[in-house]
Amino acid sequence: MNETEANSPQIRAQLLKAAFELIAEKGIEKVSVREIVERVNVSKPVLYYYFKDKEDLCSQLYAQTIEHMKEMYTCIENQSPNFRGILVSFIEHRLCELHREPKSAQFLLRAMGTDRETPLGKLMYDLYVTGRDFVLEKFRLAEERGEIRKGSGPYVAFTLHSCHLHILTLFAFGEQHMLTQDFAEKYADFILEGAKP
Repeated sequence: MNETEANSPQIRAQLLKAAFELIAEKGIEKVSVREIVERVNVSKPVLYYYFKDKEDLCSQLYAQTIEHMKEMYTCIENQSPNFRGILVSFIEHRLCELHREPKSAQFLLRAMGTDRETPLGKLMYDLYVTGRDFVLEKFRLAEERGEIRKGSGPYVAFTLHSCHLHILTLFAFGEQHMLTQDFAEKYADFILEGAKP
């Protein structure tokens, strides 16, 4: 590979994609720089041209995931004025993303076990906080509008989190066919049933 090829945005993207796929398959601690560069068919110096080390590459991968999630939350927010619509949109967006990139389920499940004291663990926690804060704000507004019972936010948050883990697990084990077309609507109704005013 010549210097022009090494200085290509496509190579950087390929390295990120390879790391993503390998982490999804094996977990971050079992992935080596050698495996990443072999998957892209480049040398280690090419990887080090873009990233300081494996941790830097993974940090940038997680940061990219966080930005993508923030964009998704903004999109959801602009789609529906009521809480049920937001829940349905949230679940549908997750399903759509997972159908588009099924390995992201394995990636997220494996990343959840990352030690929170490490830079990667801190990024995963930021991802969690971004989602939590978005959802909690929606719960607060739904309570103010009388769409859900005052004080039911923690119940709804727990149920939504359980739903998310359920979806990730089904995709991680290749069982996404169990999710019916109306899954998002039914799950939103189930969540709201327990939070009725």
